[in-house]
This record gives sequence, C-alpha cells and structure tokens, in this order.
Amino acid sequence: MREKSFYNAMFWYHIFVVWYRYQFPMISEEDRTFAGRWKYLTHWNAMLQIAYYLCCGLAANYNLMEKWEPVRDQAFYIIILPLSVFVSTMFWGLYLYDRDLVFPAHLDKVVTPFFNHQKHSAVVLWTFLEAAVVHHRKPGHFEGHFVAGLFCATYLAVVLWVHLAGGVWAYPILGLLNWGGKAAFSGISIAVYFQMSAPPPPPYGQAGAAPPPANYPPANYPPANYPPPGAYPPPQAPVVVVAAQPAYFGRYPINMTCNNCQAQIQTAVHYETGVLTWILCAVLFFVTGFCCFIPFLIDACKDAIHKCPSCQAFVGRKDALS
Repeated sequence: MREKSFYNAMFWYHIFVVWYRYQFPMISEEDRTFAGRWKYLTHWNAMLQIAYYLCCGLAANYNLMEKWEPVRDQAFYIIILPLSVFVSTMFWGLYLYDRDLVFPAHLDKVVTPFFNHQKHSAVVLWTFLEAAVVHHRKPGHFEGHFVAGLFCATYLAVVLWVHLAGGVWAYPILGLLNWGGKAAFSGISIAVYFQMSAPPPPPYGQAGAAPPPANYPPANYPPANYPPPGAYPPPQAPVVVVAAQPAYFGRYPINMTCNNCQAQIQTAVHYETGVLTWILCAVLFFVTGFCCFIPFLIDACKDAIHKCPSCQAFVGRKDALS
C-alpha cells in the first residue's frame, strides 16, 4: 500500500514537472548551441527519472508491479539512485567552488529556482525517499558494473561527439582543462559512479561468490587422537537460565504477551505523524515550495504505534528516526 501511495505521488509530481517545463520553456543561450539540452548529464538524469516514475506509477495502478519489479530494481540501483546522487553532488560541489564552471550567473534570469532545485536537489530527495519506502533487490556485482560502464561510455561518447561536431563542451569546466585534465576528471567521475552503481561481491557461501581454495581444509585435519584422552575434565550438566527478552517493536505486527490483559496477541499497528514526518515536510517545503504534504501520505515517514487488539492498550512504539 505504501509503495502504491509513494509511486502515485511521484507519478503526479512528475506529470506536473513535465507540464511546468513546457509552460515555462526557459531556453538559455547554451541551450541554443549544438545538441541543445541533451548534452547535459543533468538533463539525462531528469528525463530518466521522469520516465522511471511515470512507469512505476502506471505499473502500481494497473497491477503490473510484479512483472515490472526486476526492471525497476535494476534501473533504481544501477542508474536512478547513483546518477541522481552523482549529478547533485558534482553540481553543488562545483557550484560552491566556482559557479561559472557549471551554472553561470546569467542563467538565474532564465531558469527558475524551482526548476533548478528540481533538477539538482529534489532528484536526490526522491531517490532517498524511495530507498526508505520501497524494498529493492540489489543487482549482481558484474551486472551492475556492466550496465554502469555502458551508460558511462554512451554519455562520454556523446560529450566528445558534441565537441567534435559542434565545437562546444557540455560544461564550461571541460573547456578550461587540457586533455590530461579532461581525462583525469572523466576518470575520477566514472570511478565514483561505478562505486555507487554496484554492490560489493558476495562473501563465500552465497550465490555468485568465488569458491574457496582447493584442498581446504587440508586432509587429516584435525589429527587423530586430538585432543588426547583425559586432557579435559568431563562435561558438567548445563545450567539453563531462562531470561525474559524484551519485545522489539518494528514497523510491522509482532507476537507477544500483552502487559495489560496478559493475552497472547499479534499487535495491531497504525501510523502517526512523528519527528521524521515534519523534518521531511520542512525539507520539501524549502526545496520545492509545495510538495511538503507528501510525507504525511506515506506510512514509512511516520512512527509505528503498536496496540493490543484485545484491550486496545498501548504496548509499544517504533519511531521512524530510530
């Protein structure tokens, strides 16, 4: 239910973004150069995220999520999440160092603050919020690197093609660096993106892991007659100590004994507005100006309250921040 609510909210938000984009063209001098906006990684990220959330919204409402999940999980972990984090951190890092390297001051007269933050700030908020709300299966190590490498090679080819065919660089910083600097900048960027786009290889014993070394452990181990007879005293009868374990309250119902009516129960859970809800509300208000209501619609942003279904007594709580 919470996944469907989240994807519905993202679906209509990105419908609004598409409408806003065509309502206010915001065409700069840079956009009129060769290849237009399609030479910018920021624009690639924005278009991919819009397409991703529109597909997720449609799948959630037309009962197609079961078939869509494998594609969704691959796209989220390999492209959507790492690309959004990369674009946002690179943009704001260079912006704070010298904004002329990525977003010259004259663009403030063309690009509205909302659209600037939508492309460079909100994209990270949506992906982090999805990671908290929706369960995803991580892709394999090789699979993640292969798709990430293909994506990086494609964009790098576009950047070089735009320069060779149109005589312009996608970003001013590339025009200031020599070819050695360009190679170093591109290599570091690709390495960072690779690191974010694929999980580490699995440990021994899991599917896809490397096998242990041959002849391990060695034959005749441990040696015969080890330990020697009489080396240790005979075992004593164990003393069993039964300790009552405190109930752990999570975000879902648990089985326990009610402290009020002493019945064996499965707790009833409902969700209430908590500290995290208001924090996300404030963040979204300052970033987008109007999407601050979204955390109040998503249970994962609220505190989980456990009650006894028999006597309706409060038995526990799980704060969303803890």
